[in-house]
Amino acid sequence: MTERSAASQRRVDSWRTSDQGYNALAYLLAGPLLYGGLGWVADHFLGTGFLLPVGLVAGMGLAVYTVWLRYGTHADRSPGAEQAAPTDRPTASPTAPAATRTGTTHDSTIAPSGEEQL
Repeated sequence: MTERSAASQRRVDSWRTSDQGYNALAYLLAGPLLYGGLGWVADHFLGTGFLLPVGLVAGMGLAVYTVWLRYGTHADRSPGAEQAAPTDRPTASPTAPAATRTGTTHDSTIAPSGEEQL
């Protein structure tokens, strides 16, 4: 990779991270404003006084939940990042005996792709 393309990639990664931060901030501000506003309008028309705080708390809770769902559930969400597929088979070194490696007594090897070959 050339110096120019490496610097360009770092700049793109920096912008991506910055955009995610601004998006998260927008969610955290929009939730309480929207639901607080709905609570205020409902308080005004219904003559109550408790719906504004309820709307603010509900909006903040939903905003935090939305940010957690969008940005907090995966370690890397950048486009093109490969997610490791979960596997139900135990991992071991290729030099371990077959019974230890796969839980069976037949002689087999594990290919570099993780697939078992007989």
